[in-house]
Amino acid sequence: MSKIVCAGTAKTFEAVYKGGYDKMYPSIDLVRLESWYFKKTPGRSLDYGCGPGTNGLHLLDAGYEVVFTDVSREALKKVEEKLHACSDDVSRRATVRPINLSADNMPDEDESYDYVLGMSVLGGLESRDSVQHLLHEFYRILRPNGKVIVDISSKDTTYVHDSSEKISDNVYKTIARKGFDSDDVIMFFPDSSQDFAGMVEKPGFVVDDVGHSSFAYLGHMDHEYIVCAHKPG
Repeated sequence: MSKIVCAGTAKTFEAVYKGGYDKMYPSIDLVRLESWYFKKTPGRSLDYGCGPGTNGLHLLDAGYEVVFTDVSREALKKVEEKLHACSDDVSRRATVRPINLSADNMPDEDESYDYVLGMSVLGGLESRDSVQHLLHEFYRILRPNGKVIVDISSKDTTYVHDSSEKISDNVYKTIARKGFDSDDVIMFFPDSSQDFAGMVEKPGFVVDDVGHSSFAYLGHMDHEYIVCAHKPG
């Protein structure tokens, strides 16, 4: 059965965060979409694969309740440090929870959240089946009319261009994070934005928009597909 996390990827990112990786700012895509897609309407939110917590912290500052969850305990330590610097009004709306590395499914009850974020995380699940399984879990835990924002890197990225091994047309072994001493990870890359959107639709989501985000500088290039979708009411 597909799991919600790849143990090898979890180990690698633990090393990356122990090596000092951090971010002090949220994704500009999340900042825009919180306003444009979530329409600045706070609710209960899950930041899945939250990393150092900057996206979830942006939602907290905007009045949302946020559950931060990640495979890396080192990343969650960074989240907790940042929460300690927040006001009581902000920090009391936050929950920090590690992902169970042996879990097949998420621990949340059905229809628990108004919003789910899965940003810069799906590609690390290493197979189409595992990505699809996690998308089904996102659908299960969202309330009717709840919204999800998910993204994934396309094949036109440094991760693919500099990969050490092509395992299949959609799966590559590649470096996890440039500049950090860690093992390679196995990553999944969809064929196209339409392919990714179709994966999001499969559990029952209605796709409201398919976009992209791109950059290329200082030796790294990325092109991510971004899907905004909702669970029908």
